[in-house]
Amino acid sequence: MPPFRFKRLFVSLLLAAFCALTFTLPAHAQQTQPAQGQQQQRRESSVNMNAQIYLIVGTNEQAVDERMPQPLDSVVRELRSSLPYRNYRVATTLVTRVQDAGRVSLRWNGGALFTPTANDQTFAHTPSFNEFKIDDIRLMEDAEGRTIIRLTNLSFSIHFPIQVGITLSASGTGAAPDIHYENTGIWTNVSLREGQPAVVGSMSAGPAGDALILVIAMKRASEL
Repeated sequence: MPPFRFKRLFVSLLLAAFCALTFTLPAHAQQTQPAQGQQQQRRESSVNMNAQIYLIVGTNEQAVDERMPQPLDSVVRELRSSLPYRNYRVATTLVTRVQDAGRVSLRWNGGALFTPTANDQTFAHTPSFNEFKIDDIRLMEDAEGRTIIRLTNLSFSIHFPIQVGITLSASGTGAAPDIHYENTGIWTNVSLREGQPAVVGSMSAGPAGDALILVIAMKRASEL
């Protein structure tokens, strides 16, 4: 091959290699950025949070006020100023851990949450059943840069017994109550300040017109 043709071919190959390198570097950078974003998202979603769930019963029945857990002092003061009940007590305390962008689903036998009346002993002998769910839990920041925790599709439901009749035995010498379960509850979306207990909702339930109040406190766990 003549020298001048060899030189022209060498220059053409060098230009082609330079162009290929120029277009490849931006493409590689674009591919690297999403990968870094995905890693950051994975790091953020690995944050664990501790959740404390309180079920408080408000009642007008004569009773000695029980000592409430210290974290609920501000909540009880708020309840006394906004709800017309004489006494408050913690019926149930639940503790669970959940990951950021995770969900919670709890079901349990609620026992006898409410005080039965003299005319209705169904609650004294038949347990209630409770269910608590949050479909999505996320750490976020509000407009002032403070950490909040958003709870999406939070629901608490209580399945409580009602006596609707009496069933006689086959011999006709005995009878058993017919129990039917009704469902009532709280459904909402809400944002909480980290570490501060907050009243999520309340409902009237029970034969004596008691109130069941749902209080939640959530904060980041100190370790993974």
